Amino acid sequence: MIPGVIAAAGSGGIPAAAVPTFIGAGTWLEDGGVTEIDVEYPSDLEAGDLILMQITSRSALTTPAGWTLVVDQDVSDLEFGQHMTIFSITATGSETGTLTVVQAVAGNRFLGQMINIRSSLGTPTITVDTQGDNGATGAAISTGSVTAVVDDTLAVVSLSTTFAASSGGNTQLNPEATFENINPGNVPEKRQSWGYLLIDTGLFDSNVVWQSNISGGDRAWVNLLVVNP
Repeated sequence: MIPGVIAAAGSGGIPAAAVPTFIGAGTWLEDGGVTEIDVEYPSDLEAGDLILMQITSRSALTTPAGWTLVVDQDVSDLEFGQHMTIFSITATGSETGTLTVVQAVAGNRFLGQMINIRSSLGTPTITVDTQGDNGATGAAISTGSVTAVVDDTLAVVSLSTTFAASSGGNTQLNPEATFENINPGNVPEKRQSWGYLLIDTGLFDSNVVWQSNISGGDRAWVNLLVVNP
């Protein structure tokens, strides 16, 4: 398990307990040649927490019962096709063990992880979603800019790259240094990552860059979610 990390309150005037806070993550999971994986719930869950689940798959996913589809980046122009999908749900506080996630067609990799975010004002809400794609250029990737965010919000960035063998040139899959990395030290075998950043000034204008040594032609894509208290 990844230990819980408690972010400090920002300068926007919201009490510390109300600031959306990254609490922890379930174990990162990888499998291959299967249509189902069992993704682990975070261990420190309370009723009202926002749970986010990031999945990278070869084919489209079935939305699990009770969950909401937040993002489905369908990179259908890849030779074998690929999806980076994010789901959300409000925790009841009784979740334990794992959740089975199903894709339409088995592929060589099937990746997943959950995180939970908490605020004393109730379940945090996702208010902004931007995306980026490097178009298989092998270049670093960014989300573009996000502005006019309310005080004391939490930005969550998720990143993924191709499952193709050519991605062996990737030595890093991390958000830029201003973000806390949820999975430090990701290596080529993983091919997905995410991180978070507390925004306390009311404005956030950033290019969230995928820091990587990537070979020409490698595809990468990114999502940026902004979570309000």
